[in-house]
Amino acid sequence: MKKLLYMLVFACQILAAQPQVIDSLARRIENYPTRTDTLYLDMRNDYVRQKILYDPTDSALQSYAQETLEISNEIDYPKGQVLALQRIGAVIHYLQGKPVEAIDYYQKALEILNGHPELIKYTPGSLINLANVYTGQGDHEKALRLFKRLHLEFEDNDVVAHRIGNVYVDMEQYDSAMHYFKLAIVEAERLKNHAALAYSHSALSFRLSSAGKPDEAVSHIEQSLSLLIEYDIAFLNKNIYSNAAMVYQKARDFDQAEIYSLKALEAVGPSNHFSRRNLYGTLYEVYKESSKFSEALDALEKYIESNDSLTNNDRKLETAKKEIEFEARQKELLAQAEISKHKLISKIYLASGGGVIFAISLISFLFWQRRAAITKANEAEFKTNLIESKLVALRAQLNPHFTFNALNAIDQYMMTHGVEKASDYLVKFASLMRNVLDNSQDDWIPVSEEIKMTSLYVEIAGLRLQDSIKLTVDIDPGINPETTLIPSWLIQPIIENSIEHGIMKIDYPGTISVRVFPDDFEKLTFIIEDNGVGMAGKKISENGRPSGMKMVKDRIRYLNELTDTKTYFEIRDIDNGVNVTITIPFKTI
Repeated sequence: MKKLLYMLVFACQILAAQPQVIDSLARRIENYPTRTDTLYLDMRNDYVRQKILYDPTDSALQSYAQETLEISNEIDYPKGQVLALQRIGAVIHYLQGKPVEAIDYYQKALEILNGHPELIKYTPGSLINLANVYTGQGDHEKALRLFKRLHLEFEDNDVVAHRIGNVYVDMEQYDSAMHYFKLAIVEAERLKNHAALAYSHSALSFRLSSAGKPDEAVSHIEQSLSLLIEYDIAFLNKNIYSNAAMVYQKARDFDQAEIYSLKALEAVGPSNHFSRRNLYGTLYEVYKESSKFSEALDALEKYIESNDSLTNNDRKLETAKKEIEFEARQKELLAQAEISKHKLISKIYLASGGGVIFAISLISFLFWQRRAAITKANEAEFKTNLIESKLVALRAQLNPHFTFNALNAIDQYMMTHGVEKASDYLVKFASLMRNVLDNSQDDWIPVSEEIKMTSLYVEIAGLRLQDSIKLTVDIDPGINPETTLIPSWLIQPIIENSIEHGIMKIDYPGTISVRVFPDDFEKLTFIIEDNGVGMAGKKISENGRPSGMKMVKDRIRYLNELTDTKTYFEIRDIDNGVNVTITIPFKTI
């Protein structure tokens, strides 16, 4: 999430661009009469800045900014050069995730600025981003040197003092962090910057609350809220309301915490999944501590829903990043091949005289062959990336499928046994979800983790069957479950399928067994059996959603495509139930 915060720093403003503003600017650029006018270049640079904030998935931003730089070079326009270099650096830094490569662009912008003192006000754009690179790399000393230079040389020090405080938080030097947060308050008061003052009080309250000083934290958040109302600083509502919710929760003022959580949710809007996830997490804690278990369950469901949406958005950004990298690499390789071709043609022309035509033809043919090979290799790599993206997206599908059934079990138990008895299961489910979220980003996890999550799920799912499900796990002594790896979300969906479509349809106690054993330590076999109704009770989908079994099959197929290995999968009826056998490559940590 730090990348998102740094993108806000790059913009040098808190309020992000609105889509209509971007569309209007795009039309003005398109209809502008000349390409060599400084105002035209300023608009192009502003367009890229706003797109980085509002639409970071646009894969054409780097080439757009590069074209702006080239035009600025042609007409010798230093301001256009500086801003274009900073924009290119930002795209590479934040959107492509290559901060080290971005350093060169930020430093080139600084070199131009050093020769043009009239442009000094654009220096912070490079220094802040360089400091962010160092912060992201954990090089806090370099980051602090740059931020402190900004603090000494430029006005509006309240903003920079904030950044210094954040670096000290990363360094876990909380006393120094609070010193700079307090300094930011003093400087904001001196500059009569009411927005920065409200923001500084809010940030300090958050840090004081985390440091276990609830009374001081409440004092500062109340000052922040007062400024928010007095000066109608609407664009800070979501940030300050969010901090207020957390501060009041830590101070155990649950009524105020609920009020500001709901206000913050209204302020952040439906598309800010990161903020909504955190706020629903706060609401869950508030309702749980207030013994409002039904509301707590609802908040937890929405927390999970927001987390799933956030994961999907991150995947879209990651896919766009891969497309940008692929496009840039393709152009670079083809350009290098073209340059090398012309160099060789020139050498042959000078050296051979009479054989020039033949040599040129031969060289052209060879280079076109090479060009085709480069294209084919890059397309193969891109295809691999797409398979990885599909695999990740499929893994993201498994989470809501899993959580829907688990939450449904708790909800039914709550209706039949009351909220008080359901509270233990709600807490247990929250603990389970924490483990699920920790493991959901990994392709492979230890067998012990998969079994742990599966056992907890069976316990929660058993609520609907009066705990009449027995799970037995038999792991061969030759296998260390802590170091032996399994593709994540492989066993649990199969067991979930056994419960939902097999055991739920019988009138006697259900049993599920899991056996794990090696095959010459080259392969690992899992056998899962249940005593449900058999394959006649299974079905492929539910209301248009893919079933757990189908998603497991798809996951195995994508893994086979990605690793070029063969995973054995078989599902069949047995005398009383279903047998599922999976054999995978033996893999350890």
